Amino acid sequence: MKERLELYSPFSPEECVRRLSAAIDFERSLFRTWASLTGKRPVAGWVKDSSFRLRKRITYNNGFQTSLTGTLQSRDDGTLIGGEFGLNTFTRLFLQLWFGFLFVFMGVAYPIAIFSLFTHHSAMAQPSDSWIALAIPLGMLLFGYLLLRFGRYLARDEAGFLTEFLRQTLDAHEPPASSHHSP
Repeated sequence: MKERLELYSPFSPEECVRRLSAAIDFERSLFRTWASLTGKRPVAGWVKDSSFRLRKRITYNNGFQTSLTGTLQSRDDGTLIGGEFGLNTFTRLFLQLWFGFLFVFMGVAYPIAIFSLFTHHSAMAQPSDSWIALAIPLGMLLFGYLLLRFGRYLARDEAGFLTEFLRQTLDAHEPPASSHHSP
């Protein structure tokens, strides 16, 4: 589940774009760019007219890092900043493929392997093949889960860091009650 962010800045969307652009190292693609790896600013990402994507600069590679994808919406007296924290698109797709493949494979292979183990029919070449067919997918499932948990553990403070970055850079705070609804 993605965590939502909603802040209000007294600056216009154009000023918010200018301030964000000046405060981050530019990174346009899903993958890290040379500029974002060698930059000096604490946040990397991109900003355009009414949208942005930000991530905390880290000195190691963590595909499970938190990114903030958001929009800048003009209000009479400033800008409403809305966004979602989450994994980058590539990582989300990879996880869906990884776990999806495992569940489909296990749904097909497990009944065959269990049938072979308990009936001693040779659906598998040898009984030990049945145990392997049961153990390897479970190991891959456990590995994927632990990798995800460890990567998210490393990223545990990044949503707060990015929120504070926006607060400071854009003089942002909780939106007034009248700004919560869409224009």
